[in-house]
Amino acid sequence: MKRIILLLVHALMAVLITTAYANEENNPATPGKTPAIRFTYQVYGELPKRKPAYEEQHFLGTEISEKWNTFNESYTHTFSNSTGFSGNTVEVSKPSVYKAVLKVNKYFKNALKKGSITKEEACQQMSHVLDCANIICMEENTGDFEQAVSSAKTPEEIIALFESVELRFM
Repeated sequence: MKRIILLLVHALMAVLITTAYANEENNPATPGKTPAIRFTYQVYGELPKRKPAYEEQHFLGTEISEKWNTFNESYTHTFSNSTGFSGNTVEVSKPSVYKAVLKVNKYFKNALKKGSITKEEACQQMSHVLDCANIICMEENTGDFEQAVSSAKTPEEIIALFESVELRFM
């Protein structure tokens, strides 16, 4: 019963947020202005943390490693096959978001090698991208975001899209 009530409250919040966003877009007081926040997701409690069987160290440090491992655990699911030549099948949840985060990760790795970004800037931006991705993985109504991220061509566009996501902690 509690779960049903929680799901209903969550659905009501999603409808209210979507309505508020639509009203903000059609607001005549700000013609031609795109709102800075395009997507809002509710976070109940803390950000998700999942412990993998094998922890991977991220090139940006320990804080990012924990979020990176949670990201990999949340988005990839390995299934064992007993037939055919392959032993395992990997299924990816929300592949457009998964691929976008991998693209951003590669971008930051190359930008650090070239010296075009500081490690602190890369950590701050990658931390936000991973926080958003880890929340989006758990959300049900993310079709708009998935469509937007799949239409983003460059890593800079993807980063800008993730920066337009607001995480509201309850």
